[in-house]
Amino acid sequence: MNRYPIGSSWVLLLVFLLSTSVFAQSELIPEVLSASSGECIMGTPADEVLGVTIICGQIEVPQNWLEPDGIALTISYAILRNKSFAPALDAVIYFEGGPGGSALASLNGLKGSLEKIREHRDVIIWDQRGTTFSTELFCPEAVQITNPETYDQQESEGQTRLESMSVNAYSDPDEVWQIVVEFSQLADRSRCVPYLEAKGLDLTQFSTENTVLDAIALMKHLGYPAYNLFGVSYGSTVALAIMDYIKNHDKATLPVIRSSVIEGIAPRNRSWVEVGYEQVWPMLQVFSQCENDANCEAAYPNIRQRAIDLTASLQNLPLISPDDREITLEDVLAILRAATSTSSLARPYLPRMIAELEQGETATFEVLQAALAYTISLPEQLSKTETPAAGNLSTQLDQLDAQFEAIKDQVGLLLLTEKILTEATTKARSRPELFVALINGYLETLSTARPLFLGALHAPSIHPNQRTRQNLLSLVTTTVFFPTLSEQFSTLINLMTEDEIAEVYTKLTSAVFQGELVNIVSLTNRVVNCNYFSNTMFNKVAFETYPTFEAPHLIGPEALQPANYQYSCEQLGLAAETFSPPPPGVSSSIRTLVLNGALDANTPVVYAERAMEGLSNAKLIVVPEESHGFTVLGDECGQALVNAFVLSPNENFNQSCVDAKRIVFVLPDAELPALP
Repeated sequence: MNRYPIGSSWVLLLVFLLSTSVFAQSELIPEVLSASSGECIMGTPADEVLGVTIICGQIEVPQNWLEPDGIALTISYAILRNKSFAPALDAVIYFEGGPGGSALASLNGLKGSLEKIREHRDVIIWDQRGTTFSTELFCPEAVQITNPETYDQQESEGQTRLESMSVNAYSDPDEVWQIVVEFSQLADRSRCVPYLEAKGLDLTQFSTENTVLDAIALMKHLGYPAYNLFGVSYGSTVALAIMDYIKNHDKATLPVIRSSVIEGIAPRNRSWVEVGYEQVWPMLQVFSQCENDANCEAAYPNIRQRAIDLTASLQNLPLISPDDREITLEDVLAILRAATSTSSLARPYLPRMIAELEQGETATFEVLQAALAYTISLPEQLSKTETPAAGNLSTQLDQLDAQFEAIKDQVGLLLLTEKILTEATTKARSRPELFVALINGYLETLSTARPLFLGALHAPSIHPNQRTRQNLLSLVTTTVFFPTLSEQFSTLINLMTEDEIAEVYTKLTSAVFQGELVNIVSLTNRVVNCNYFSNTMFNKVAFETYPTFEAPHLIGPEALQPANYQYSCEQLGLAAETFSPPPPGVSSSIRTLVLNGALDANTPVVYAERAMEGLSNAKLIVVPEESHGFTVLGDECGQALVNAFVLSPNENFNQSCVDAKRIVFVLPDAELPALP
């Protein structure tokens, strides 16, 4: 299944240029046009008291900051009040990823991740322009779809054709471009332009630069004596841009920035061509972690380059196993992809697998294949940070069964109190349809969870031989991070018949579901990226560049993303005419914590290292075993690091939890799990 379907807009990226007239206007002082406070537009969370523990409001800002008397946009925010009797006077302001992610729609999930910070200071959550509660760039499918009667069939046929092409670094760029064009015309974004213009919306004004000005206006309006920036994924792009703006403008008219935390770094000094490498870097990062571990390095020296060389050799000459079975590059890639996304228990075995395959030995390879097919279980103690394995679901189901009747009685009420559940029930006519609608609603609300869920759809748990109720529960418990919603999924799964379970799997693996999944991200994602990144979105440049990568043979379907976005920009009238390299990175002396998961496949570690080049007062922490957005997805170590830094940005703090997450690699003399 293609992790990057045509039309996909979930990729949490984004860079921008700083050469436009907005940032050049040093005399521009961002101020709100008007402001109001009152009810929370997204609804008041059940455990919050409006006006006491949470304050909600809206401001109006110019659509075009150079034309303050023109069209105004509404920006919505919520302040989570601190829980201290002697709070800090400065506040934390959070920047959501995407672009196009809604922080306010994700508030219930975000609240838990920000509790430690909230013990001492207020936290400001807001929706950036163009997102759900701040003048959303919404374009109905009915506007985009050119032929509704044939859309589903044509989309399915297009997906099938795309998958049959097996796009990679060596694909014909003209063929890639042609299928992108054909597919993108089924739901034509160019039809959104007049639709939005009729509402007075100018797509050129939905940009990172203007989001920076909106944020500064909001901070000035709220009037805290100082702020701490906290940006995740594309939110890190905005935080870095604010730091750059403050450095280049009169600080007397701007809010004071006490510190900055950026996680899952998306710096401006990167090219869209590099999207093709983002799935590969985490694979190689596992081998780099081995080289940084004394025992693993001694057992498997230079293993990163050896992994590259071994997989390259499999391109043209498959390995023959002792039982005369071919082992191809795709066989090994399937293990590498799974181990660096959803199957963490397989990671410790990867260096040993490569070392054995070099010698024509297949024992570890066969163990990992069996584990990923769920025919054997890998021992949990190999990883210091592993969460309970799917095998423990039987205990959970026993407990759930005992409470089942009570939970079932509560389902109706919970469906009414949760926005995701409410909207899903209006779309569904059966329990399988409700399951899919809930998944779509969840991933729309928490965009940072999308890569994990899409990665899980590659796992052997959805192989035809593994489509069980238990594995469906495992899929949910490992990818859905809202406790209440996860409980509802579990309840729903247990209510289903075997035929309904089979229908859910059919829907999850269908091209139609993939089409629904990629449509859940706001048009804002494309617009913002096109406005400030289209200069590097060139299909032919990408395919000219891929062969220069250290491991081009590991690049997969993500190779089509430059074409995918380039054509989107053309549809929206926002495409650059010629390719140009990205600008230099942000330079700032603001005290900054730079966090990145070692296995982040959306914003790999190399981006964090690149951002560090211009940050003279920054600390980089790479957290082993973690992927994209781990702090806001509930990781306690990440939350503790952020909280400790914000408490005392200039002091050293305990990082022992980071070391506790390191991979404990399997050495050559370790006993392997027995095959059946």
